[in-house]
Amino acid sequence: MKQARQVSRVQTEQSQVLLERNLEAALSEGTKKIYRRWWSKFSQFCEDRGKVPQCADPHLVGRFLSMQGEVSTGLGGVDQARAAIRWGILLARPSRRSPTDTPLIQGVIKGMKRRFFKPVVKKAPFSRGNLRTFLEEIVGQRRSGVIDLKDWRLAAELSLMFLTFSRFEEAKELTLEQVVEDGQDLVVTFKKGKQYQFGEARTSVMAGASSKKDKLDPVLVVKTYMTLLVEKVGRKSDQLLFPVLTGKFAWRKPASYSVVRSQLKFWVRKAGLSDEVAFIFYDDAAWLKCWR
Repeated sequence: MKQARQVSRVQTEQSQVLLERNLEAALSEGTKKIYRRWWSKFSQFCEDRGKVPQCADPHLVGRFLSMQGEVSTGLGGVDQARAAIRWGILLARPSRRSPTDTPLIQGVIKGMKRRFFKPVVKKAPFSRGNLRTFLEEIVGQRRSGVIDLKDWRLAAELSLMFLTFSRFEEAKELTLEQVVEDGQDLVVTFKKGKQYQFGEARTSVMAGASSKKDKLDPVLVVKTYMTLLVEKVGRKSDQLLFPVLTGKFAWRKPASYSVVRSQLKFWVRKAGLSDEVAFIFYDDAAWLKCWR
């Protein structure tokens, strides 16, 4: 009987170790690092008040979260702190219901959302006039000297996205063979993507201006850029339309979102659009987004 009890005790300890190990493995290292930081703050908060964090009640947790809300003037970090406290108590006392899931805490979170709510302000849409002002600055008469191919790339990519209503992730993967001239127009075929597009491949038509004298016609800007790119690297079936450009080379990878975004912001300010309507596109957005 005594031996059986010892075996049972060992098995219980082993199962507890396995339980804790699996709970630890459920989180990524980054998440665990964040949780440890918030748990440390909460532990110090409890100790300063003579309390044990593993035995905290909803009232104590609510006071801690309320103080965090006041410090950040909103919900910044509050959701992370709540999740970290839930996790810390789960590890220490798995059979106990977490105080973070009680009606009191739900009310505290709801109250903070109401107090610190900021109404959404709709931004002015990016217009064709804004596009023309931008193109005038980057590749138009305002520009003096030789225009770098990187600037032509930005002007063409922005023009293509604007006229085809496409995402950045779609545009950056285009190759030269996917953009075909059809008279004064351009026909763009977007292949089906893994993340950014549902359904089958689609085709968009960029309608060009009837007059070739308008050098700021977005379609003509794209055509000019394509001509310059072919002159630089030659025409290859798999050549990316908007590649990384360094010196005399065009790499086999597209210009990254961060690079294009930084370049875009520079020319937006230079064009004097930042006070009127500044614009940026997101890699996960449906099209150009704007902010004042």
